[in-house]
Amino acid sequence: DVSLDRPLEIQFATRLNGQPLNLEGTLGPLGNPPASQPLAFDLALAALEELNVQLTGDARDLQTQPAVNLSVNVAAFSPRQVFERLGRPFPLQTNDPETLKAVALQARLSGGMTGIKVEDGQMQLDQSRIDFSAAVAEFDKPRIDFEARIDDLDIDRYRPAAAEPDTPAKTGEPSPSAAKKPDSPKAIDYGPLRRLVVDARLKVDKLKVNQARL
Repeated sequence: DVSLDRPLEIQFATRLNGQPLNLEGTLGPLGNPPASQPLAFDLALAALEELNVQLTGDARDLQTQPAVNLSVNVAAFSPRQVFERLGRPFPLQTNDPETLKAVALQARLSGGMTGIKVEDGQMQLDQSRIDFSAAVAEFDKPRIDFEARIDDLDIDRYRPAAAEPDTPAKTGEPSPSAAKKPDSPKAIDYGPLRRLVVDARLKVDKLKVNQARL
């Protein structure tokens, strides 16, 4: 029973690599005629029995100047556990294997064809809290403003784990890297970067790096 004057109920369920993936919530009402009023949505995504995301907001002026207001809330989850449930190795090897086990995010986004703002951003990274905001304007020659504050960060925990030393090649036998002729480097187009304007500010209340507190 679909009505343009009532919100649509959404329920979707499938499996990803044998793990559950569910999307449910409401969308609309669509309006009569459709897109004649702001399109509200309230959606909840649950994946892998680990990841839970809540999206609420509305989209408006879809036929003229599309714009959106969006609140995002990602409940605390473990990136390591996500990769484990997908049956894939975790791509980052850090000094502390207990890192990246608790990440959460919430923020408000608003904007349209001319720019986007991120406000009231808050992120949990293990035992660290990050408050942030951002704005992007003039997409053809982007102007980016970004501001963040971290309460306490131990960089040493996130450094790459020490790699095992390579086995020395036998005398008279060139190593595979030495025997292979490197490809000629391709020219990099820096045009988009030349048009990019960035204003970034970062404050860290407490910082530990190379075993030293700053």
